[in-house]
Amino acid sequence: MFYKLLERNDVLEFISELCTNKRYFLKKIQHTESFLFSIADKLALYIFYDALYKYQVIIDDIFLFDDYLLQLKKLYRKIDNFEDIRIGINKLLCGLVSSKLSINDVNNAESRKKIISYVYEKYIVDGYFIHGFVPYYYDYLEKNSFVPEKYQNYYDSFAKIDAIFKKYTGKQIILKDFYADKVFFTDDFVMGCYYSLYAPMFFYEFLSNRVFGKGMKIEPSFIYDYDKLTFYLKKYMSNNLFSEVDRNVILDIVRKQWNLLKDSKNKITLLLVKRKKIFINETLLDEYLNSEAMTYEVVDRILSSKYSSIPSNSVLVKSDFELITVDSYCSKSYNKKNDDYQKHDESINVLDKHGTVSTLLLLGSLLISLGVISTIISVLGR
Repeated sequence: MFYKLLERNDVLEFISELCTNKRYFLKKIQHTESFLFSIADKLALYIFYDALYKYQVIIDDIFLFDDYLLQLKKLYRKIDNFEDIRIGINKLLCGLVSSKLSINDVNNAESRKKIISYVYEKYIVDGYFIHGFVPYYYDYLEKNSFVPEKYQNYYDSFAKIDAIFKKYTGKQIILKDFYADKVFFTDDFVMGCYYSLYAPMFFYEFLSNRVFGKGMKIEPSFIYDYDKLTFYLKKYMSNNLFSEVDRNVILDIVRKQWNLLKDSKNKITLLLVKRKKIFINETLLDEYLNSEAMTYEVVDRILSSKYSSIPSNSVLVKSDFELITVDSYCSKSYNKKNDDYQKHDESINVLDKHGTVSTLLLLGSLLISLGVISTIISVLGR
């Protein structure tokens, strides 16, 4: 159903708006420390994806979606703070659960218990943890088990980079254990998108390292600009008299990794696994039910992220996880909009070039339609 929602024309149109209208890039972002690299022009889109994802997991009812989308648009257009938008989305979902369960008073004791239990069952017990990964591996994971850190590509090569830097500086430059047998999951769909966008994170952390000087804030567009991405690294190696051989080794490895990322078909790829597969101590249902807060506030707490980075060394067979791609829908919305414009332009051009003929054709069609209507009326009148 998630993809069916993304394929809808009204959804694609709103995605296009979120991707192009700068008003959505300027909304306030709280907890910016969660994002090492810039995500300002993507956050509105990823929160919308999160809203669709939660709708599928919790509501999964196509007949309630039209109103949900309408209310989502209102939230985005009226509120200038992303945190408040996310709270508003969770409140909307609470209201939809009450509609789905035919509940009128959400704060009635019995109704409250039903709503909270329903959301907990759907989102926690039967819900997912998320791993954002490099799109390059999507095809591989469609056919194989997921073995933590066994789908890496240039890990051994980056260990060589570390060794070269130690030779010149005596310090470890890449803060990652390349031989660890674990990966990290999150319960936050937005963070999953972020991790996928900047995966592998150690690569971008390395290239934006403050050791190289001022360092830099990595922008999503830098993923497609090799010179911008490597500017400070090249400058640092030159200033610190790295040998030509060592510089070439480092830049060759970086270029290969960059090519792998740049050539990926979809920017955002996520692996979803049932929460019970990643052993974590969840807040128990009784704690939510015994809370004195309003029903929608408790639902917000259930749906809000609690785990940004959960380590796991579990091997997952194909039946344990699902794969989804989402960011290609942003470009798809552009294409859909452009196609619509083109069709509209073509229809205008036909009238411009063949005005007289088109007018006659329209007149003829009108007369035929009147004739058909007259015939129907006469038949019904007998």
